[in-house]
Amino acid sequence: MHRALSNLLTNALKYNKEGAHVWLELEACDEDILLTVGDDGPGISDPVRETVFEPFVRGDQARRSDGGSGLGLAIARSSVERHAGQIWLDPEAEGTVVHIRLTKT
Repeated sequence: MHRALSNLLTNALKYNKEGAHVWLELEACDEDILLTVGDDGPGISDPVRETVFEPFVRGDQARRSDGGSGLGLAIARSSVERHAGQIWLDPEAEGTVVHIRLTKT
């Protein structure tokens, strides 16, 4: 899970303009935990949103390109799924907001 959160936070910081805000929230519910990493940057376009957790998918024009491999979010998804969790983009959020839900054991 360290790698998943690290990748999400790194992306939020790396692919935003100076002055963008990045946050991390943790909410403990009755049966699960919800982690949220978000930013108030330009967000991810709809066509890219549908495949952004696939390997080698790169961001669009809203995010500057600096030679990344397009594996960060695929690695995050793999890590979360290995812990029987779910990861998804918030479709209603401004900027980019990623939620991770993990079941308490």
